[in-house]
Amino acid sequence: MNRFLSELGSHLEQVMVFPRVAAAAETWGNAEAMTQALARVRSYFDGPYVSGAKDGRSVAEAVLRFRTSRELNDSRETKYVCIGASQEFSGWRILEDTELLEQLLRHAGSGSDRQRLRHFTCLLCSYWSFPRDDSETSAASSIGWVRLRGWLAAQRVYLEQVIRAKPPWFIALTEHANLLTDQPCKRYAGELLENGSVDLSAALSEALETLGVGSDCWLRQEAIYAQMQACAELPDTQFQSHLGRMVEVAGGKTGFRISRSISIRCLAVLVSRYALCSVTPEHIPLRDACIAFIGNPWLHRAAWDGYVLDKSRRPDATAREMVNGWLKVRLIKDFFGLLSEDRSADSRRLNYWLGFEPMIQDMWFALGADALSDPRKEYGEFRQRANGRLLDLAGSTASNNAFLMHFGEYLVVEFGVTDNACFVYRYDRLPPRIKAGLANASSIATLDIADLKARGREARLLHNGSWEPNFDAAICPLLGYTPSAQAARRRRPVSWNNGPAQGARAGAYVEYRPEAKYMPTFSHLEFERFRAKYSLNIDDLRSRGGCLWVRTDTADSRVSERLQSWGFTYRPTMGWWKE
Repeated sequence: MNRFLSELGSHLEQVMVFPRVAAAAETWGNAEAMTQALARVRSYFDGPYVSGAKDGRSVAEAVLRFRTSRELNDSRETKYVCIGASQEFSGWRILEDTELLEQLLRHAGSGSDRQRLRHFTCLLCSYWSFPRDDSETSAASSIGWVRLRGWLAAQRVYLEQVIRAKPPWFIALTEHANLLTDQPCKRYAGELLENGSVDLSAALSEALETLGVGSDCWLRQEAIYAQMQACAELPDTQFQSHLGRMVEVAGGKTGFRISRSISIRCLAVLVSRYALCSVTPEHIPLRDACIAFIGNPWLHRAAWDGYVLDKSRRPDATAREMVNGWLKVRLIKDFFGLLSEDRSADSRRLNYWLGFEPMIQDMWFALGADALSDPRKEYGEFRQRANGRLLDLAGSTASNNAFLMHFGEYLVVEFGVTDNACFVYRYDRLPPRIKAGLANASSIATLDIADLKARGREARLLHNGSWEPNFDAAICPLLGYTPSAQAARRRRPVSWNNGPAQGARAGAYVEYRPEAKYMPTFSHLEFERFRAKYSLNIDDLRSRGGCLWVRTDTADSRVSERLQSWGFTYRPTMGWWKE
């Protein structure tokens, strides 16, 4: 027999001893067996599966040796180092070392085209396996990963031009070159949103299977984020129709768990988009999810300003203040409904203090023993919402609770039991024990009711008869704010023809607040809140005989209307001024 044919026969015998393939003698001539063998061979050799990738010890040794020597000795070592580029060894990754990473990429991009393809394959595996969304992944690693992505994208273009017999996985990568960009899944977002499922789109699923990408790859979660972005690009009505399901997905309530970082990114997109809607009624699931993942907007403002950004990539003050308002209103309703005496909704006090919600900078809840330990769901949810602002109320009945509201220079104290007065204190003159309690609210410090009724108060107000005008006369001048500036409050007796309204008491009055949005009277506190909310630039020249300037134009009607209501005048190219 010809020597070359003999060698070929020998090689064929070796190939046919492939794992789980029948002996060569039993497969020759057997079409079905040969078809199965061919399929197994293709599944092994046609995908970007890297032999040695599971040899963790060899990979670790190669990476750590490269870290020390900063040299790559042979092809085998280069392969192992490429495989381990995104893995952590001894608390360190190659991706964190800019100089070492660049050296690896230069080496991987040299040599023959066959060698470059092999290195490309190994680094592609590192790209897929990088723990991008892990909370412990360092920022330096993420920067290195982005650099690796750029290198892979450029190498793919080069290899596309020089490799003639392209393996199927490379063809699939070329068809889905978007996977090597900063928006890898945007292409599939519309299909994902239309299908209404957390499952991958058919196109993406097929691509990942051909590419040999594992199910734990960050791409699965990136596809969910892309779906949120696609939803945010819809008109208001369509966006709001998808919002409930999107919040469930972002909160991990659909059976598919996503990382906390992806949940935060998803919710940031949704809440920022919702704040742009023409009508933004309270969306309870969105509110609760944002508080659970991003935090209480007035306690964790830094987190909100870091994660929730507008289209200009600046902190989205509108979204933050929207959720802030929702939370404050919910907590006020909880106190006067859930925590009031006998759990009967105190509609008059509820409506009264809701009118001051825009002015409340902070709030605390001093709870009696009953509310602190009540196992019922609604009490647990309230304690979760008020987390970080809870206190233990001592010296009173187990059913009594106190509500403390911070308005600029003042602190207002209301109680759940209705025979208690309302107390107003200067914030900078609070009794020492109250100051200490508020400062340690995160650990549920104790406040004695006697301290909350101490002398040195600014006012002591009683809830007798038609008490609301008396409260207005005492409180509004102090705050420089009148909720009823545009329309007087209307009160009327409860109608008892069909029995008392739920939660109301005989002889009570129900207050109806106008639907119009109140414009507060001008005060330093409200102006500062307004300036911060819209990130306005201010020039206060009044100390030099000049005017107070707001350096902005008329593009935002919300800003313009408020400034006009305060008596500001607009001057083109210069902004708004007021003496």
